Amino acid sequence: MAPFRLSERLVDVETSGEPFEKTNGFSFDLPDVASTNGALDRALALWKGEKKRWEELIKRGMQWDFSWKEPCKSYEKIYQQLLIK
Repeated sequence: MAPFRLSERLVDVETSGEPFEKTNGFSFDLPDVASTNGALDRALALWKGEKKRWEELIKRGMQWDFSWKEPCKSYEKIYQQLLIK
């Protein structure tokens, strides 16, 4: 089982292909200034141009569990498998 990655739990508003109601934020592919700014620009455009949808997104995002509870289970399984070997 692969370790937890935030990008696996973040469903991008524009690039995921999912309906807006199933999205929870804005992602970027590369850890660089251009990618980060691109995601921020998309977020700001939604905030400025579609306040109601922005509020829906924020409320939905706050309902997601971004804690380490589930990812820790994945890491524990990996460590247990390593101990067996």
